[in-house]
Amino acid sequence: MSTAPTTPAALELEPEVLDVSAPTGSYRLVAMLSRPLISLFFRLRVRGLDRVPKRGGFVLCSNQLSNLDGFALAHPLYPRQVQWMGKAELFRGPVAPTLRRLGIFPVRRGEGDIGAVRTAAELARRGHPVGIFPEGTRREKGFRKTRLSRPHTGAARVALAAGVPLVPAAIVGTERLTLLRRWRVAFGAPVALDDLDPGDRRAPREATRRLMAAIAGLEDELRTELAPARRVLHPRLRLDVSLADLGFALCASVGARRGDREARLLRKWGDPQGVVCLSVRSAFDLLLAALSLEPGDEVAFTAVTHPDMARIAEAHGLRPLPVDLDLDTLAPASGALERAITPRTRLLVVAHLFGGRIDLAPLADVARRHGLFVVEDCAQCIRGPQDRGDQLADVSLFSFGSIKTATALGGAFARVDDRRLAERMRARQQGWPVQPRYEYALKALKFAGLRVLGHPRVYWSFSRLLAVAGRDLDTVVNSAVRGFPGPELLRQIRRRPSAPLLALVARRLRRFDLGRLEARARAGARLAAALPPNVALPGRAALEPTHWVFPVVASDPAALIAALRRASFDTAARTSGIAAVPPPSDRPGLRPKEADRMLERVVFLPAYPELGDRELARLAGSVAEVADREQ
Repeated sequence: MSTAPTTPAALELEPEVLDVSAPTGSYRLVAMLSRPLISLFFRLRVRGLDRVPKRGGFVLCSNQLSNLDGFALAHPLYPRQVQWMGKAELFRGPVAPTLRRLGIFPVRRGEGDIGAVRTAAELARRGHPVGIFPEGTRREKGFRKTRLSRPHTGAARVALAAGVPLVPAAIVGTERLTLLRRWRVAFGAPVALDDLDPGDRRAPREATRRLMAAIAGLEDELRTELAPARRVLHPRLRLDVSLADLGFALCASVGARRGDREARLLRKWGDPQGVVCLSVRSAFDLLLAALSLEPGDEVAFTAVTHPDMARIAEAHGLRPLPVDLDLDTLAPASGALERAITPRTRLLVVAHLFGGRIDLAPLADVARRHGLFVVEDCAQCIRGPQDRGDQLADVSLFSFGSIKTATALGGAFARVDDRRLAERMRARQQGWPVQPRYEYALKALKFAGLRVLGHPRVYWSFSRLLAVAGRDLDTVVNSAVRGFPGPELLRQIRRRPSAPLLALVARRLRRFDLGRLEARARAGARLAAALPPNVALPGRAALEPTHWVFPVVASDPAALIAALRRASFDTAARTSGIAAVPPPSDRPGLRPKEADRMLERVVFLPAYPELGDRELARLAGSVAEVADREQ
């Protein structure tokens, strides 16, 4: 085959140039040499080739990353010979005839070269594929660019003038040739031009807009395929403790002395009459003992609470009664409380769930009418170093447990209105042994490891190792953060807090991070606002939510958890730390149906501020996608 013509007149001189079934000898030679090298070194992968017209002319357009992009596009189309526009600067000297034999014809860039457009249109009209890079230059080259890459309308003008398809394509992998990256090419369906009038001056601009949008879409698809798998997994909960805090705990395990630490702590908290305990469960156990209740007396509980609270009541010979929830506020329903109360009911224990608060006034009114002692469990919703709970409660309990806000790996405060009751609790606790230092030091070491494990890349690697070992991630994580594992609950909770634990509680109070607490509340609010209305949020109407955890109700919790883990978010269904209180066997009507339904389908999402706005938005999108599929 001979020279590729540059004018319509030249096209008539050598009709063999237009024989698309017979590439020139020069083209065959270059193809014979280049195709094995491309396959060997660049491992070209092509998709969408079926979208390219098999016969007749068309205009082929792509992004341009390197000088070899023409080879990447022409390779899968061989033996059809693509005619290329080439910058006029190349046609200087002896190389020009060779370029023309290879099917390349000159274009004067930046000058609106009408002759080149006419040549290309005529070639396409006669059945040739014509290749044009609409941006006119590579996007990046060297240290300086003399021209910016921006789309031009020439390719659209050629397709409209010739009445041939305008075929988009995209290339990735050619930009750094020395790295020998795999080349990938994607061809798209021809751009719709039927609704455009070739005589309308606006038509080329609109066609170019459609073309560049199609090219960008194809390139995005290719780069998404090339992107490495996300080797990160965001943990379900971020431990609210620093490595410096844990280092302090280890040092305190060696040097701290008890002295009057408890009294100083209570003064710092603002309630010298309070009680400092190993845990909220320890405080509740002391309270029940100090109240001198009779066996068979009843304790009404928020239907969802820590399961150990009901076990402790049973250990004192008491009957736990569940009070079902209003799922919007997560408060015990006043009507359910009235139905649960009997002449033997002595206490009401209200748990503020998931980081929100409930309005205690309606429940306190019911309790006062029936002579009930009111305890509020604020373990999940501490709001600051001076938070002493609702004055409507007789006792308010606060936790510094392992996964709580401002954790000290244990410790609890009890605000007790009745001074003599508080004294009885403290006196009883004096007979308990002190938590061993070595035990607390080992716990600090364990949580230092868990703190490091909380980095998303490390956590992903840990999850993969567990999968290889055949271990369940949920089981391992839940057991690692469990406060009192094993069957001997009472023996474990009936101990006084050690000196290093008291020292770390004092440090956490002194350095309480209100900024992070507020940021966590904002992160939860942003996530809640981003979720669609078809995603149910228990506690949506709770007061002052700080989003210690972020629950959603799913039709298929397992499917949601699997989808979110694929999207790099670890999530959990109901855990060992939250359960529904079962009704007594002789009062099956107290079964908390709303609480049971929630816990059967609840999934806890990560919603801490360290995720950042982008990841929170991605999390919301993933949840919404699963919810839409379930409808």
